[in-house]
Amino acid sequence: MSLNLTYNDLCPKCGKPTVRCAIERHPSRNDIALQDFYCGDCGPIKTVVLSLKPVKKPSPPLAA
Repeated sequence: MSLNLTYNDLCPKCGKPTVRCAIERHPSRNDIALQDFYCGDCGPIKTVVLSLKPVKKPSPPLAA
């Protein structure tokens, strides 16, 4: 399983770039994680829910 941890977002209050400060499992669900974002000027600003379920790849089309 791979996670895409690239996230470029601006602070909704001051417009400066934010950084990830923590990624942790949800306390009661094993299939999701919580990703916290922090602004250097404003402090903690938001939490994003990440799915930990594997993505199914589409099967290739059948040859005719």
